[in-house]
Amino acid sequence: GGSQGARTINQAVVDALRSLLPHRDRLFIIHGTGLKKSGSRYDAGQVTAERIRARYTDEQRRQIESFYVSRPFFHEIERVYAMSDLVVVRAGAGTLNEIASLGLPAIVVPKANLPGEHQVMNARALARTGGAVVLYEETGERGGSLVEELDGGVLASTILDVVEPARLRQMADAVRRFVQQDALDLIQRV
Repeated sequence: GGSQGARTINQAVVDALRSLLPHRDRLFIIHGTGLKKSGSRYDAGQVTAERIRARYTDEQRRQIESFYVSRPFFHEIERVYAMSDLVVVRAGAGTLNEIASLGLPAIVVPKANLPGEHQVMNARALARTGGAVVLYEETGERGGSLVEELDGGVLASTILDVVEPARLRQMADAVRRFVQQDALDLIQRV
């Protein structure tokens, strides 16, 4: 979700933990929830922690702590990327270029309803390489307001499908094709 986080992804990750619990011996989840905006009452880290407390028993929370950690922001994201086999990200051009240049397979959740659906277009372009799977937000109604949602069960099953070693290797090779590898040569020729 970037520095501001992504409420939809945060909620889906928390909900996905239920299905991921039985696989905690082979997973470790590092979750960037997003920084609290100055002047905002919304604190993504706090809301995420409250969602975990509300949805899981004390025993489940202890189990979750064995394979899940969250922070509002990672100042050295390159270290997190270096430890990662798979990332769940929004579809901003900068983020997708970062992960592609590092060869990181991805589950991409484009932000819905943006001008020109540019994140949807970015996500589809990355998915065409074979290096990413795209999950789309669904617009629903809650409390009289329209909200975007991502089903945590769908996220969990996608993670479990992608995290197989052979699939990760295949996606890592494919995602690198997204990046213009010969950009310097191309600039020099022009």
